[in-house]
Amino acid sequence: MVSDKTKELVEEGIALLKEGAAIDAVFHFEKIIQEHGRNTAALSFLGLATARANGDLSVAEKHCLRALRRQKLIPLYYQNLAEVYLAGGKKAQAVKVLREGLSVDRNNKLILRQLRELGVRKKLPVSFLSRSNPINRYLGLLHNKKTPGRRMK
Repeated sequence: MVSDKTKELVEEGIALLKEGAAIDAVFHFEKIIQEHGRNTAALSFLGLATARANGDLSVAEKHCLRALRRQKLIPLYYQNLAEVYLAGGKKAQAVKVLREGLSVDRNNKLILRQLRELGVRKKLPVSFLSRSNPINRYLGLLHNKKTPGRRMK
């Protein structure tokens, strides 16, 4: 069980990241891990902070992957790993990780927004046909009509 003190410390580290103080955040998350054990949230955010602070993407990726191996049901950890991949110019891997995050929470607004910002389109209904093929177009229209909350153009 994670103590309230540890949660508070992790939130302080997240605040440092939001302020743009990535180097300070790295030291902060490392201290949490040393003093309070391998906290999964601290590990994931340590990966993100490492990527932002010094661009050591292999170490950052390892931290994020360890956090995901420990707790696969936290969409935020998928976002952190995706950001690490984007920092390294690995858009395809980032998209893959974000889609895995959607498998955990398919309505996660932050992940959906991030995918939209990356310009990612949904997979084709019939993958071996082109996007402009009438069959794919028709199936896509049918899918959008059936999906609640969607508008057709």
